[in-house]
Amino acid sequence: MSALYPEKFIYDIAGFSKIRAQKLVGNFKEQMKVFEPTICLEESVEQIEKQVDDTFKITTNRDVHYSKSVIITAGNGAFQPRKLVLEDAVRFENSNIYYFVDVLR
Repeated sequence: MSALYPEKFIYDIAGFSKIRAQKLVGNFKEQMKVFEPTICLEESVEQIEKQVDDTFKITTNRDVHYSKSVIITAGNGAFQPRKLVLEDAVRFENSNIYYFVDVLR
């Protein structure tokens, strides 16, 4: 959103009557620093393996990472999500694989 529309106002963010996309993303970046995350850019995930301790081994085109959780943000087409092209992925849709947040629980 900040790359496409940095000066566009966003009106539906809790706590702000309106905020520019670029400012909102800047706030997100500042907030995440508290947790000292590892930031990995321009990497393509090649494999995700669940480990015996319930963590994940994530192999990319550049490195290997370990994590307690995985969030896949594969992008969104103009009107349809870009679905995962994996064997049996359809079987897990709406139970373990979601492309949109419909209802917050």
